[in-house]
Amino acid sequence: MKKNPILYNALGEVIKLRRLHKGMKQKKLAEEANLDDTYISDIERGLRNPTFDVLFSIARALDTYSSVLCKEVEDKVIEDIDRMKKEE
Repeated sequence: MKKNPILYNALGEVIKLRRLHKGMKQKKLAEEANLDDTYISDIERGLRNPTFDVLFSIARALDTYSSVLCKEVEDKVIEDIDRMKKEE
């Protein structure tokens, strides 16, 4: 399956905004999610596509649910697509 940069970027932005809202550094999020901080960095920059279990671990570390993160990503993607259509 072909990578979707809009989706990856939206996921990264949602995770980053949630992390910053909690006042967390990438290192702290990585520790709480039992991941490497470079992996968190790559996700936030849209370079990595985490598995569902990684997304679940990140959500738990952010005191939310993976379903909430998915909904926020979906909203962001729709917003980005609508904006791109208006720019055409």
